[in-house]
Amino acid sequence: MPTSAFYDTDIDVWCAEQASALRAGAGAGADPDTRHLADEFEGMRTRDRAALASHLEGLLCALLVRHCRPAAGADLDWTLTVTRDRDIVIDLLDNSQTLRRELPALVERLYPAARHCAAARGHLREDDLPPVAPWSAERLLDPDVIGLG
Repeated sequence: MPTSAFYDTDIDVWCAEQASALRAGAGAGADPDTRHLADEFEGMRTRDRAALASHLEGLLCALLVRHCRPAAGADLDWTLTVTRDRDIVIDLLDNSQTLRRELPALVERLYPAARHCAAARGHLREDDLPPVAPWSAERLLDPDVIGLG
């Protein structure tokens, strides 16, 4: 397996490199564990992307509820949700420049589901929520952002 500086800066790229190297060395008679190991490296990439999407959608949902229902927004549970999901998103992005570059598109893709979530969980009308994400991807990571303010 090649050594790569990506291990410390972009785990997504490093996992892709490892999987590719293992597959390149796994000929027809290769040990099945070599192919399984390559699958595991690719699975790590998939799991990180799924975790990022899940926590990013939760963050967007909680921020929308906090903004649109100030009484609910003052609830400690919503504050904890914002803090927890933001911290996990930041941790995932700190380990992958690839995922950080993909963040703006991911926010745009996940916002409709987060909007639907906020309407349901916050007992709001979806039409009363902003039609597009009111925060930039980088602004979502700012610990001072608790709602739309």
